[in-house]
Amino acid sequence: MIEIEFVGSGGQGAVVAARLLADAAAKGGYMSQSFASYGALRRGERVESFARISESEILVHSKMYGADYLIIMDESFIKQPGVVSVVKEGGVILINSAEPPKTFSSLGNFKIATIDAPRIAIDHKVQLPSGMPVINTVMLGAVAAIIPSIDIERLAEAIREGKVPVPDRNIEAAREAYYQSQVQAASPVATKVKRKVAIAISAERYPVYRGKVPPCEANCPAGEAIETTISLIQSNRFEEALENIRLENPFPGICGRVCFHPCETYCNRNEYDEPIAINALERVAFDHADASATKQIVKKAETGKRVAIIGSGPAGMTCAYFLAILGHEVTVFEALPVPGGIPRVGIPEYRLPQDVVDREVRQIAELGVEIKTNTEVGKDVSFDDILKEYDACFIAVGAHQSASMDIPGENSDGVISGLEFLKSIAFGREVDLGTRVAVIGGGNTAVDAARTAKRLGAKEVTIIYRRSAQEMPAHRGEVEAAEQEGVRIFYLTMPAQIYNNGKRVSKLGCLKTRLGKGDKDGRPRPEPVEGSNFMLDMDTVIAALGETVVVPFLPDTIEMEGAVIKVDHMGRTSMTGVYAGGDATSLSRSVVEAIAAGKRAALGIDIQLTGREEKTFATFQKGRSGSIAMAQYLAGDKGIEDSGVVSFTDLNTTYFTKSPRTEVAQLPVPTRVSNFKEASLGFTRAKAIQETERCFHCGHCNLCENCYIFCPDAAITFDEAIAAFGIEREVCKGCGICIKECPRDAISWEGGA
Repeated sequence: MIEIEFVGSGGQGAVVAARLLADAAAKGGYMSQSFASYGALRRGERVESFARISESEILVHSKMYGADYLIIMDESFIKQPGVVSVVKEGGVILINSAEPPKTFSSLGNFKIATIDAPRIAIDHKVQLPSGMPVINTVMLGAVAAIIPSIDIERLAEAIREGKVPVPDRNIEAAREAYYQSQVQAASPVATKVKRKVAIAISAERYPVYRGKVPPCEANCPAGEAIETTISLIQSNRFEEALENIRLENPFPGICGRVCFHPCETYCNRNEYDEPIAINALERVAFDHADASATKQIVKKAETGKRVAIIGSGPAGMTCAYFLAILGHEVTVFEALPVPGGIPRVGIPEYRLPQDVVDREVRQIAELGVEIKTNTEVGKDVSFDDILKEYDACFIAVGAHQSASMDIPGENSDGVISGLEFLKSIAFGREVDLGTRVAVIGGGNTAVDAARTAKRLGAKEVTIIYRRSAQEMPAHRGEVEAAEQEGVRIFYLTMPAQIYNNGKRVSKLGCLKTRLGKGDKDGRPRPEPVEGSNFMLDMDTVIAALGETVVVPFLPDTIEMEGAVIKVDHMGRTSMTGVYAGGDATSLSRSVVEAIAAGKRAALGIDIQLTGREEKTFATFQKGRSGSIAMAQYLAGDKGIEDSGVVSFTDLNTTYFTKSPRTEVAQLPVPTRVSNFKEASLGFTRAKAIQETERCFHCGHCNLCENCYIFCPDAAITFDEAIAAFGIEREVCKGCGICIKECPRDAISWEGGA
């Protein structure tokens, strides 16, 4: 088979030329094919057309990757990038030029031929009414001289039957070009090229369809199958999307609102334009799915084993959720009057409505999980009794103890801890703030407290943070929202003393700071600037310097790691049968990482209670975060195949277009600061689907058909029964074009290097 590419300007007839050439070859008994690639036919624009000629059936249906002959109908295109590079080494380039072939010897190791096509066309009056010469038939005459498969008489027949205007003139022009080019083709500059015949190749390696892990999933602590969720939403299948999330995470409604979404940080789209709004899509599955239409979770047969969980926050309830599904009897002990932990009592309603938490906790209770509220371990029930009555125990107490400021006057009336303040609001208690409020700290609790104070009517709310904006640990979006709502932030500032007027707080003494050497947590240490003291008039000071975990019931035999309980990769403590996770074992204080800890412990506990080998645990960890693929464990799969994580450089971004991230609607500032209605309105169904269309679907075949279209050997097949492509190895020559052209890196090599 030989392949010919024409490159010309709109109006020069490159597309017609390829068709006529294919017709002429067919008349000579050859199999032929012609097609074109162009964006517009306006005169002067670049147009490419192609022809294939073969003695046998042409099975190729891809674009051309290496031409045997390049026909340049406009000499100016020689200088354009990529034009000449399509020709195989030693191939022939025919140029429409009055210059001799040696003029173009610098193009490379090619055989060069030239033809003064405009002159010949004008001589034979093959012109448009404007006087512009029509050169396509002239160029075809020259092509017939250098390609043995093309007979000039067959070409004349094709021109005559091809409805070409004034066919006799075109045929005579083609003949003249043919005879001129025959002389040139006999010279050492350009010689006849033998027909290229396809030969069988024994490939040592073959392409295979192998799904890989998108970076969003590899970095999701909860281990969600994010790409699947996005695909389901894209197909308007919101109920299935919700079911898919809950296979790995029982709290899509909570996470969709307050997760710090590391998945978006690692989204490959970051390097292209903007990341996918994965967090908002998780929420939309919860908000818009018809809960009554979702499938009921199937529990495994009862094991007869009993597990106690201390704490009903995200870690504890996640562990309870999966243990219940695995068939164990679960009891949760909660000291507060309501279950849900910090999300229920420590995150304001404008960020996370209480009914969302209540709904998600309720669906866990409906699995048969018993939740005992107002039951404090160590006071209402002893830890020893729990260990005697249950086969395993998971400690998931939250961080409810606020850190001290250690400054004079902090015991004054009008000083309150950030978490206690937020709890009071959650339980409907009245809090007298006055008009001027200072919030000390830079975490999410501090920002939540400041925005809550604004909603309670405080006129002046100021956050005092001892480091710079870059070091502030609160979510950037929450900080920006606080500033929009009128909260002032004094960076590089620390409290020095609280003054009172005998009744309550009246002033806050502050110092400016500068950043020094690294602190024990790696961040630069703030150092007070001498002589920088200043005073702020205040009615209330809210201390939100961080929270710690207090576990008074913990026996001395359980090993600690600083302020938290020491656990291994399965959540096991140093005491047999006792596991821990969430705030009790980590300083990260994030909901999604607490969920991850609950899953790890649930898997570890199930392995212990069912007597499985410990090595089972490792086979169900995935991605960089080491998250658990609980859906595969529940399904009884053997484990996870390490197929690699798709990087941005693995993608073929030629097939994607830049598009802005879909913005999530927010309540107007004047409206939201006057009440506790949810500030973020989330996506509508239509907006959600619009955002999913931006997803690269990294590592997953989405049936784009590029492999099918571009395979030069017709080795790609489509199985309608399973809606998937396959590769016939006896046909595939192992060229790798399908791998190269796959936009999503869903095809890999198998076999030799």
